Amino acid sequence: MVDQLTASARRRAWLRWAVLAAAGWIALWALVPTAARLPAALRTRALLHQGSALGQYLGSGWYPLEADASAPGPGGRTGYFWHWSAGPRSSLRLPASWRQVRLLLLPVTCPAGPQVVEATRAGQAPQRVGLAPGWRWYRFGLSGGTGPLTLSYRCVWIPAQSVPGSADRRSLAVQLAGVAP
Repeated sequence: MVDQLTASARRRAWLRWAVLAAAGWIALWALVPTAARLPAALRTRALLHQGSALGQYLGSGWYPLEADASAPGPGGRTGYFWHWSAGPRSSLRLPASWRQVRLLLLPVTCPAGPQVVEATRAGQAPQRVGLAPGWRWYRFGLSGGTGPLTLSYRCVWIPAQSVPGSADRRSLAVQLAGVAP
């Protein structure tokens, strides 16, 4: 019977199969967690905490969770969640079993060069990292230290001082959108 199908019938059958297969792949893609859909440059192989899950790690110096459905986020996708750092210092409470932490950060632009973060933890030497523009993962070692990880920032930005019409008087240094061991 297959041999008797005309070329146009074979094309129609193949087209129906291709449409159904594409619909199936799209349905499966929707089931993939958002973190797994990030581009490889922003993806981590370990457990990724985003959105409201970030709250479990936040110590002092963070503003409440914010969201923007239309803003460009990590990896160029639209819609994401983040916490702004509040002022020149913030801290993270991380599990004692973690030997490193990776943070997905977006720095503000500093007038005197790139934003710099100094990470300190009791019993551990400070770690200084210059932050590049755009979303990037930054790794900080945690071995040998205890207590919260304190992040100190080179500069802060107050939107009301540089954006005409802005009433936002918060002191902002980085956006935090992901935490991973």
